[in-house]
Amino acid sequence: MKGFTLIELLVVVLIIGILSAVALPQYEKAVEKSRLAEVYSVVHALRRNFEICDLSGGCENEELLSEVGMTITNASMMSMSGKNYTFQGTPYGFAAFQPTRRTDDYMILWVPKTVDTEEALVCSGQTAWGIGFCKSLCGFQQCEMNKRTKYDGM
Repeated sequence: MKGFTLIELLVVVLIIGILSAVALPQYEKAVEKSRLAEVYSVVHALRRNFEICDLSGGCENEELLSEVGMTITNASMMSMSGKNYTFQGTPYGFAAFQPTRRTDDYMILWVPKTVDTEEALVCSGQTAWGIGFCKSLCGFQQCEMNKRTKYDGM
């Protein structure tokens, strides 16, 4: 007789099920981490715009938010939207990046450097998945995730 027995087929299906149960969550986190490149890019551009505004004696929100890689949705409210995140400035001196796909799971908070504060980029998880995602970035449910690049010193 040729072919596979029912037991052999069930074992193969079981192995595939176990592998996919382990691999899928890791794959989702890896994809979400790759989407963070948009946040790093926007923060770098905003940092540059802040410096230009400081050197020129101040500027309007439109100038501050210009050419950062996101579409301005409301300049007076300092809100923008991008491919993977929406950006919302606050009157308290920090900004929030909310993911467009996993809106309730986590958010990225950016505190720009001022005279009184150091710059911080913080991942804050709100759900079990978001907490796991932030932990995979920096080890804690809410943590700083500053990522320096070779361009940050410029």
